[in-house]
Amino acid sequence: MEVGGIIISASVVGSNSVEGIDPRLNITFLKNPIINGSDPQCSFWNPRLDNGYGDWSSEGCEIDETYNDSQDVVTCFCNHLTSFSILLDVSPEIEPTEETPSAIVLEAV
Repeated sequence: MEVGGIIISASVVGSNSVEGIDPRLNITFLKNPIINGSDPQCSFWNPRLDNGYGDWSSEGCEIDETYNDSQDVVTCFCNHLTSFSILLDVSPEIEPTEETPSAIVLEAV
């Protein structure tokens, strides 16, 4: 997974955290055209994860259910304030290989 858009930070001055927002916060991201990724996840930076080093989490955030990969924007709905972005799967698609006699012999060994 790779950050696939800008990082937006939202907070309230004088408050450490704002959670349980209803209705949820609506954030729309423009996907980075340089990154060829799919399967976006609405995520936020959670400094409490990974033994205090922080990591991306999607807890409390959902992607707009009408999204499809052909769109240039991703809309997220989150119930708290923090630093948000979208993560994209940039794993290469693995093409199936053709079974050759050599592959069959190696498979048998």
